[in-house]
Amino acid sequence: MLMRAKSLVGRHPTSGEAYFWLARAYSELKSTNDAIAAYKEALKRKPNAAEFWHLLAGEYHLSERTEDAIAAFREATKLKPDLALSWLGLGVDYVVSKRIDDAIGAYKEAIRLDPKLDYAWYGLGIAYRKLNRAQDAVASFEESLKLGPDRAQYWYELGLTYSQTEKWAEAIDACSRAVSLKQDFADAWFALGNIYGKSGRIDEAIPAHMMATKLKPEWEVAWLILGMDYMMAVDPKDDQELEQSCSSAISAFMQAIKLKPDYVEAWLSLGNACIASLRTEAAISAFMEVIKLRPGSAEAWDGLGHAYEMTGLTNEAADAFRRARESGSRLSE
Repeated sequence: MLMRAKSLVGRHPTSGEAYFWLARAYSELKSTNDAIAAYKEALKRKPNAAEFWHLLAGEYHLSERTEDAIAAFREATKLKPDLALSWLGLGVDYVVSKRIDDAIGAYKEAIRLDPKLDYAWYGLGIAYRKLNRAQDAVASFEESLKLGPDRAQYWYELGLTYSQTEKWAEAIDACSRAVSLKQDFADAWFALGNIYGKSGRIDEAIPAHMMATKLKPEWEVAWLILGMDYMMAVDPKDDQELEQSCSSAISAFMQAIKLKPDYVEAWLSLGNACIASLRTEAAISAFMEVIKLRPGSAEAWDGLGHAYEMTGLTNEAADAFRRARESGSRLSE
C-alpha cells in the first residue's frame, strides 16, 4: 500500500487526497511521524477537510503530543460540528491534559450527537470520577455498560467508583464481573483484592491479590499489598498459623524488594513481619535498611528499638527509641 500511495503522490503532487492515502499507509505501518507529515501535506492542499484534521489529531494522540491533538480535534469540530468521534477524541485528550471540565463538555457533545457512543459515556464517567462526582460517574458508567455490557474495563471502572464511596457489595460485584469477562485483567484482580481487604474480607483478598501477582509478577505494589494481607490474616493465638502467615508475608515483601530495592514501605513491612515472627536479626537488618533510605523514619527507629529490646540490647534499644521520638517530633512541627 505504501508504494502505491507514494506512486499516487508522484503522479498527483498537488492532490490532498494523494497525501491522505500516503498518510493512511504510514499509519497502518505505525510510522506515526511520517503519517503526521503526510497529513500536514494533505491539509496544505485541502485545509477544510475535517476528516484529515481528525485523523491528524489521532496520530498526535498516539505520539503523546496532547496539545497538538487537542488543536487538531478542535479544528475538525469547527469544520464539522456534528463529527461525534472528534468530540470524543477531544474529550480523551482534555483528560490527559487535566482539563477535566473541558473534557466533560466534549464528551457530552459527543453523546448528544451519538447517544450510543459507549466510549463517550465511559470517558464521561472517568472525568466525573476525577472531580469526585461519584454519583455522576456511576450513572455514566452504567450508561456505557448498557451499550457495552461485555466491556471488562467499564465494569472495572464502575467498581473503582463504588469503592470510592465505600459501597463494597456493588464494588465487589462490578470488579468480579470485570475479571469474569477478562480473566487476565491484573488491575481488576488487584482492585478486587483491595476492595475485599477494605471491607474486612481478608481471606478473599489474598487469592485476588495472588492472581494479580501471577498475572503481573513485576508489579511490586501488588506483592507489598499481598504481604500486608497475610499479616492482617494472622491469628496471634495460633502459633502455627502465625508462623505460616508471617512466612508468606515475608516472602511477598522480599519479592517486592527484589523488584524495587529502595522500596521503603516493603522494607518497613518486612521488619514488622520479622518482629511478629520473632526473627529479630532479620528485623534489625530490615529496619536499618529503611533508615539508610529514609533516616527520619520514626516508625523504622521505633521498630528497630523493639528489635533491639527483644535481643536484650537495651542501650541500643534506648538510643533507637530516642531517635524515634526525635523524628516524630520533627514530623509534627
